[in-house]
Amino acid sequence: MLNFAHNILGDIMKERNKRNLKFILIFSGIIVLCCLIMIGSSYLYLEISLNSAKTDTTESNIPYAEPLPESSGILLCLPDNSGYLIYLNFLDENITVSLIETLEDDKTDYFGYKVDYRVKSDYITLTNFIDRLGGIELYDNGETLRYTGLQVLEKINSVPEKSDLTHEIIRRFFQSVSTYGISKEDFIYIIENTETDLTVPDCYYWPPYVSKIAKNLHFIN
Repeated sequence: MLNFAHNILGDIMKERNKRNLKFILIFSGIIVLCCLIMIGSSYLYLEISLNSAKTDTTESNIPYAEPLPESSGILLCLPDNSGYLIYLNFLDENITVSLIETLEDDKTDYFGYKVDYRVKSDYITLTNFIDRLGGIELYDNGETLRYTGLQVLEKINSVPEKSDLTHEIIRRFFQSVSTYGISKEDFIYIIENTETDLTVPDCYYWPPYVSKIAKNLHFIN
């Protein structure tokens, strides 16, 4: 009788052990499956993130991604009441410069080019602006020399006929802009140090385009 009871108890224990083992195997399988899902999801997220980063990097390297600005005429007013109208033609990718011997306050266009903004500057501000861009290279006495803004002003004042020299200085200035570029900070310097109706939002997208079109310079007179 005791042996019979012992055998039954043994069978019960074996059955219970089998159930426990089955439960452990199922539970372990669920844990492994969850781990695999988590690892797969992490890998997929990482792959998507890397592809997104590559796309962002590619787009950020596209030159002139900013919207094309509207072509604008800037009237540079000098202390002697003369000036230059600098027309930035972003559409046709060129800059047109015209000398204005006598400025008129109410006039809104010169030589068919509209005045959108006025910049009234003294000579010191202009010389400092030239220095911001690294000076200007001029051909003199058989060699090319780099001039500071102040040296450029002194050179202009030293010659009786200024038109040819000023044309060369302007040409070299925009050549420097085309080669080395111009920044938003340079435009901010102009806005903060001159009397002008030009604002930062007006010229915010200009720098890369000005650098591009500066290589195509034309003179009206």
